[in-house]
Amino acid sequence: MSFPARVKTLFFDIDGTITEDLSNTGEVGYFEYVFRDLLVKKHHLSSQKALSMVLNAEDKVAGKDPFLALAQDNLGISESELWEAIIRFQHRNLRVYADAVSLIKKLYTTKYGLYVTTNNTTNRALAKLACAGIADRSGSKYFKKIYGYDFTGFKKSSTDFYRKIFNDKSLHIEDTVIVGDDPVCDMEIPREVGVKGFIIINRKQREEVVIEKNGAYFVNNLKRAWDILVPEKQEE
Repeated sequence: MSFPARVKTLFFDIDGTITEDLSNTGEVGYFEYVFRDLLVKKHHLSSQKALSMVLNAEDKVAGKDPFLALAQDNLGISESELWEAIIRFQHRNLRVYADAVSLIKKLYTTKYGLYVTTNNTTNRALAKLACAGIADRSGSKYFKKIYGYDFTGFKKSSTDFYRKIFNDKSLHIEDTVIVGDDPVCDMEIPREVGVKGFIIINRKQREEVVIEKNGAYFVNNLKRAWDILVPEKQEE
């Protein structure tokens, strides 16, 4: 198995690749805590009661999406209020990787089709990408589509996540490369369904580039991904 000779499609992971959560909010996640704090402030609830209301509302909607949960149980929070509160929180607690953002903006000008593959729902993904300056509430011009949990119904730890995506007949396994940070979910799992191209970011890696015998690239900076994907630029 080797790196695809003709690449047309790039799948980008978000968490750990484009952004990283520094909030240490634990298993529940910071979207829920931001939502909770809005309820506490607006309705003078205890933190415990407000968080329970958020989680109960999310349980009733697809993908446990906090934005879809807004309409549940008369919570009294508008979409814009939640969005703005999350963006403010992210500016303090979400690390944005400049190498990833720069790569995406450069690749957007090339022949490649860029897509997001993520465990986030579409709304969560857009919020994180917005913090990175490559999306807003309505979408992202840089990505043709976001394939998230709300689309696939599966997490990236399942081959069914990728099988559902490749049911889209406009996408082809043989010309797809995945850019991510998780050697299991961004490489081993999609490899099981036939994907051959992988660029895995490991920012703690000492070597700039390590190439596996099967053709996967491990890089310590996504600037090197440009050299891999657009090799003719090296000659300029």
